[in-house]
Amino acid sequence: MRVMLIQLPHFYGDDSRPPTIYPLGIGYLASVLKDSHELEPMDLWADSSSIDQALKSISKKVPDVFCISVYSTQYPYFKELINGLKKQYPQIKIIAGGPGATYSWRIFMEKTAVDYCVIGEGEVTLPELLQCLDDPSGVKGIAYRHNGKTLITSYREQIANLDSIPLPDRSFFDIERYIHNSLTQEGFRSGS
Repeated sequence: MRVMLIQLPHFYGDDSRPPTIYPLGIGYLASVLKDSHELEPMDLWADSSSIDQALKSISKKVPDVFCISVYSTQYPYFKELINGLKKQYPQIKIIAGGPGATYSWRIFMEKTAVDYCVIGEGEVTLPELLQCLDDPSGVKGIAYRHNGKTLITSYREQIANLDSIPLPDRSFFDIERYIHNSLTQEGFRSGS
């Protein structure tokens, strides 16, 4: 299955913050998925993509499923992107994860066109969900749509032994862009 892992831009007020910290959450997901799926990176943060630019970039590499990591600061962008994706690709499932989906899954399911929310850690949940997209009822730790209703499955226990998951794939996105941005931030340039 072709899986697109999407990193959204971060916004604070009306400004987008340049990427300075490699998205480890997506790095972990890439590590657990790369042996079973064809992964497609989409780093909208590093590219500083507008919604129109994002949709154009995605149209060149349309996957079988979209997986998007979301923080609350990204919600307006996320909502517009999701609705645009669903309009262009109504048959392709959209999975939201990260802190936004964990803590605001009700809002995401009610106010956006997302199909599933991963609630909590995704390293075990997402691979299971990708195997059961047609009937996700047995996958712990998700919210999903079924017959016009939002359903939530049972709680997914946290990963007890973090050494049981592979280290994040730091090659999934261009780490050099993140390093460059972190070194050129005001504090580093001024020497403070």
